[in-house]
Amino acid sequence: MYPKAAIVRLAPLTAAVVAAAGRRGAARAREALALVRVGADSPMETRLRLALVRSGLPEPVVGCLIEGENGEHTYVDLGFPQYRLAVEYDGVHHLTPQQQTRDAMRAKEIADAGWRLLVITRGDMRHGGRWVAGRVAEVLRRQGWAG
Repeated sequence: MYPKAAIVRLAPLTAAVVAAAGRRGAARAREALALVRVGADSPMETRLRLALVRSGLPEPVVGCLIEGENGEHTYVDLGFPQYRLAVEYDGVHHLTPQQQTRDAMRAKEIADAGWRLLVITRGDMRHGGRWVAGRVAEVLRRQGWAG
């Protein structure tokens, strides 16, 4: 369901981090708070996003809305709307026949909306964040990014 609601709202989380000032781990908590984004479905999606940002790529939109021509819409894990690039992290649950069918239909919807889809898997992530960011950067360049 989108847009996603945070399990913990940002204001109380921020207040807790501020209240922890001077305590052990407070500095790391402030650093982590700056990286929080609502909408990721898994820790691997967050790791992927952070790898991209740390490599100097533009920050993607988490849970990015892609609107089709006929009022249809879908959400993708990470999106670069300016470059019409959708990045999906596919974990092992994407290997079932039912999920593969749904994924193929979503890929068609994404393509029909004029976006390019790049799927990142656990195998890709094993190469490291810099390697994955390189793949994303390559596609971003093809989509018009000058970075």
